Amino acid sequence: MEMQITITDKSAISKLPINLQKYCLAKEGEVISKMSAGFGISSISKVIHSAMVNVGMNPTEGQDNVLLNISETTYQLIQDRYKSITINEFKLACLNGSLEEYGKYYGINLKTISDWLKGYNNDENKKKAMAEWNKMIDLVQINKYDDSQKEQIIIDGCVHFFNEYKQNGLLNQIIDPVDSLCAIFYDKLKEKGLLIFTKERKLEIYDKAVIKYKEQLEAAKRDRKMKFEQKDFDLMVSLLAENKNRPFANMCKKMSLLQYFDELIEMEQDLSELLNFNQNKL
Repeated sequence: MEMQITITDKSAISKLPINLQKYCLAKEGEVISKMSAGFGISSISKVIHSAMVNVGMNPTEGQDNVLLNISETTYQLIQDRYKSITINEFKLACLNGSLEEYGKYYGINLKTISDWLKGYNNDENKKKAMAEWNKMIDLVQINKYDDSQKEQIIIDGCVHFFNEYKQNGLLNQIIDPVDSLCAIFYDKLKEKGLLIFTKERKLEIYDKAVIKYKEQLEAAKRDRKMKFEQKDFDLMVSLLAENKNRPFANMCKKMSLLQYFDELIEMEQDLSELLNFNQNKL
């Protein structure tokens, strides 16, 4: 059985940060547990062979039986514990594992593959990607609703995020929505007259956002897994200076939104009550 990603899904995924998109896109492909044993083992073997090359090993003919044995036991492990994983997710798990994102690498064997699968299954970025993907789908499909329904979807999402933030802060990455989603929440609250910042506070947030944004660009440039060249960096910085950089604008809105949330929590005010009070005044 092959899992397909719909056009709506792809539209929602495209709005996520690049580092999260790969987890969603990997959901498309053959589900390993649904493959025949022969085809499944063969597919797994090819992925493990590539992982060996990634970590600097040069598989020899004498290792064929070892590779076959690891592939067979991995197929059984997936049948028992990871029934929904696709072959593309397995490739991503092995790629991340070979880059030591799931612990120190000590050679290709069943324990290593098991650790990579476990690491992928518990990967906070993967969990965040799945959560944000689901949130984005409603917003991607929002045009099919009337204006009052659209507004309610956005308000419900904003209140839900506020309640999660109030309970957990941003210590848990899973509840940290992407900047573009927070920008939608920001715009709606501003439209409702609840977000009012002085010029001084706006400049303060802007200065902090500039530092944070440039740090993210530098990190992306250093990330060997991303195709990020100096010209890309220069372009983003130039757009930043011209106030034409939407990702940066979304970051500013998110920082403003979180600052507003902090103030509500400090004053022990509830966002849903404020929204209801504001609505009753209209």
